[in-house]
Amino acid sequence: MLQYAGTHKKPGQTVVGFALESENEIENSLRKLHHKHADLVVMNSLRQEGGAMDAAEMGCTLLTANHDPVHLPTMPKRDLAKAMVNQFRTLLKLGLLVCLMALPWNPPVLAQELNCQISVNPGKVGGADQQFYANMQQALTTFVNGQKWTSDEFQFQERINCSISIILDERISGNTFKATAQIQSSRPVYNSAYTTVIFNYTDPDWQFEYNESQAMEFNENAHTSNLLSMLAFYANLIIGLDYNSFGKENGSPYLRKAQQIVLNAQNAVEVGWRQNQSLRNRYWISELLNNSAYKPFHQSLYEYHRQGLDQMHKPERVIDARRKMLGAIEKIHEVNRNKPGGMLIPLYLKAKIPEIIGFCSKALPAEKAKVVEQLIAMDPLNQAEYNRINASGVGGGTGGGGR
Repeated sequence: MLQYAGTHKKPGQTVVGFALESENEIENSLRKLHHKHADLVVMNSLRQEGGAMDAAEMGCTLLTANHDPVHLPTMPKRDLAKAMVNQFRTLLKLGLLVCLMALPWNPPVLAQELNCQISVNPGKVGGADQQFYANMQQALTTFVNGQKWTSDEFQFQERINCSISIILDERISGNTFKATAQIQSSRPVYNSAYTTVIFNYTDPDWQFEYNESQAMEFNENAHTSNLLSMLAFYANLIIGLDYNSFGKENGSPYLRKAQQIVLNAQNAVEVGWRQNQSLRNRYWISELLNNSAYKPFHQSLYEYHRQGLDQMHKPERVIDARRKMLGAIEKIHEVNRNKPGGMLIPLYLKAKIPEIIGFCSKALPAEKAKVVEQLIAMDPLNQAEYNRINASGVGGGTGGGGR
């Protein structure tokens, strides 16, 4: 795209490109400047503290064909943007308008946030209504994937991958069902074919009514449909946790939306929404995720995934990335120690057991002993699994994130 812009610019147009470099930074950026026919290149260094893409503050270097490099120091990104524009005007002798790209380019098709695979399994209720169940599956899939859950714009390939498997346990009446649902979401790991599980939960308390002729319209201010409230609850939960794995507490607004859905359903006849019905239901998931005592848990999601797993592809950062992940587990352990007995932390750890074993098995012996003690304290039911970490030799172990 940059080369197209550079070779097709009209008189008076200016093209600014961006280069993300890790070695021979100035040389490589100048090569891009000339080969792409750009007027200026903004060079971002992957070697700067905090990285270049996910840091709250950063610096950059501006390069043109006729000036010495201009280095802008580390500062908040909003301030850096203003400083860059001011330098553009000076270096390129521009007026108030800076044209970064002038392309006869069709905008990409925007997608909604979720890529949710929904399946409806009528095995336990049987019957000859296979088309009815197929229509239900299609309608629920269209509702979840077609709904606009956030104000953000997603490219098609950026949608959050998740699945909801609904097993119909009983057909109470013609259109009313009891069901068990398995909800799972995952996210890609940067520069890898590996995906990491973010949320994995079995909800046994789905009771809902489905009418083929009824419009699938969710009311976020009232509990009018148990089916749509449940789908909206998990959609917001999935988005909130996914956002928190990419940015520090970026998902908080969507976790609060999930909690509001729970509050709207407090007078519902269906189970799963109220505190006194169970110690493990939708109420307690949202309560813990929005509890201020769990704030370090959300911070650990970012440290574990963005600062840890996403950095594993860089050989020179593997050790530091593993320590970030170990530090995230320690932070979760501290939350569990201050507020023991909740369902959320064991639920989270269980979904990631193979991955945790994989990367912890290559830690130092002292690190292994410490993390195993922490994991067993949080999730004693899986003690045998966690003990496999200590049993592995130095540099041993396999599994996701076990680089």
